[in-house]
Amino acid sequence: SMLPGASFAEKAALAEDRFDVALDAGAADLATGIAAVDKLLGPRLTLTAAAVRDGDRTDISRFALDTGELTANVTGTLGRSDGRIEGSATLRNLATFAPDFSGALKVTGALSRRVDSSWGIDIAAEGPGGTRAGVAGSASETGEQLDLTIAGEAPLGLVNTIIAPRA
Repeated sequence: SMLPGASFAEKAALAEDRFDVALDAGAADLATGIAAVDKLLGPRLTLTAAAVRDGDRTDISRFALDTGELTANVTGTLGRSDGRIEGSATLRNLATFAPDFSGALKVTGALSRRVDSSWGIDIAAEGPGGTRAGVAGSASETGEQLDLTIAGEAPLGLVNTIIAPRA
């Protein structure tokens, strides 16, 4: 059954190694009971996606999520031994989680499938108060081996919500 305030439309054609899927969904006033997640959900959620698989290749022509608090977009094409997925996400206001840091937190990145089945990783983030971070490198197909360079800057006050004493 549908959730109150939810809408959903889909189109799908599936076969053994082929599919063509499109999705448009929306919901209002979602709640999980998990405070951090509920802050991200916002008052209205929309999700659109479209993907096609034809044999060894999957093409994600659209994945877009918008909650009013969080937006995320992903596109790309992946094969068994090559391909690239690019994406971006924006948290409208970091102060939602760290009250002293008002402003958007933006993350962009790409995952590249390599001939040896490993993944190339390139992710950058930028936020208020001079917050910046980057992750670049590679990961094995299973994720058991990582070769990453991680660099960034953030005001110490940003971690106060994480390290604050709990009563």
